[in-house]
Amino acid sequence: MQVFLYVLLVTTNAFAADQVNPLPSSLQITLIPEVRMVEHLNGSDHYRYVPAENVVQGQEIYYTVKIVNVGGDKLKHAIVVQPIPINTHLVEHSVTGAGATIAYSIDGGKDFLSADELQSVVDDRSPTFVRVTHIRWQFRHALASHVVVLARFRVVFD
Repeated sequence: MQVFLYVLLVTTNAFAADQVNPLPSSLQITLIPEVRMVEHLNGSDHYRYVPAENVVQGQEIYYTVKIVNVGGDKLKHAIVVQPIPINTHLVEHSVTGAGATIAYSIDGGKDFLSADELQSVVDDRSPTFVRVTHIRWQFRHALASHVVVLARFRVVFD
């Protein structure tokens, strides 16, 4: 088994925008990569999450996208787009984000599909040829000033 040192950045290439006016400085976005460790205590398994520093090919990486409205005003129609990290592929049904409509891109972030639309594409093609490149969270409610929102997804290190 080969172990890779996978350098993960805490910042992200994600972008945020108000649907009318781009407000990249209003949202602070931090990408937090972790791996799940299993501890066997008193005959049962306990899980804890630790920073992803050394990962093995095929290992799942758990990402938390921390979104903070650092502006002084509510942010309406906030959208966060997160590229899938290089050398990874998205775990099916792993994307979450309370209060957000989630969409997926398979063309480098140009167009986005709902989960149902993505499934139709997968059904029409071989799943090995469909690779999600970006995730989009479109928040249905305004984000208050200084609110923290967490979105999550999992990938497998290729």
